[in-house]
Amino acid sequence: MSWNALLHEGDRHGAHIDDYAFALNIITECPSPEAVASLTWAQNSTEFDDLSNGSSLKVTLHPGDVCFLRSDTSVHEVLPITGKGRRIAF
Repeated sequence: MSWNALLHEGDRHGAHIDDYAFALNIITECPSPEAVASLTWAQNSTEFDDLSNGSSLKVTLHPGDVCFLRSDTSVHEVLPITGKGRRIAF
């Protein structure tokens, strides 16, 4: 098991496609609603442009949420934290 953390304003987990087929993230900490770090993904697309052309989905996750994603065939990213707070996921 590994974890990822966005700790400061402006931190992001940039657009990418993973080598492994699936990602299961358990959100343990998130910024306040005013400083969200939302997840966006383009289902069944490896085109990075699909994250910004209206083809993607966006969700704001909260502590205790679980996200299961097909990570090798869906380009995805966590948008930057826009204020104080941090986002930690396992």
